[in-house]
Amino acid sequence: MLPSSPPPPYQEPSYPVPLYSAQPQGYGFDQELYRLPFQQPGQQPYFNGHEQSGEPTVFTVQPPAYIHQAGPVKDYLGFSIFTTLCCCLPLGLAACASSIATRNANALGERFTAHRISNQAWKLNLVALGFGTLIWASVFIVLVIALYL
Repeated sequence: MLPSSPPPPYQEPSYPVPLYSAQPQGYGFDQELYRLPFQQPGQQPYFNGHEQSGEPTVFTVQPPAYIHQAGPVKDYLGFSIFTTLCCCLPLGLAACASSIATRNANALGERFTAHRISNQAWKLNLVALGFGTLIWASVFIVLVIALYL
């Protein structure tokens, strides 16, 4: 690492530092009409509640606000595949189509649409599961009765 020398001392400017106002000076407007409410006539303008001096003004900056974004909407694709293969093929295929549409809406950032289609996929899956359970239970009962009678 190279040895560093201290920076040169700050030097005050040899020319007068002008005080700037909101309007240019001497161009035909009345400064008394545009003075600040707390400023007395003929008084120098104030900056941040203090007369302007060579010292810098300290400002506090608020950190940026972070918006919490929720994760993607659940698509129930696994449940849809299960109901397609094991319960009811037509309702399971409709549930799979809704699950894939939910995935596409999530990818496009359309959260409201994804939520609506996700609810539809959930309902289709539940109906398919209920229908499949009813079919499998009836087949089981018929087989048990047929074997033991």
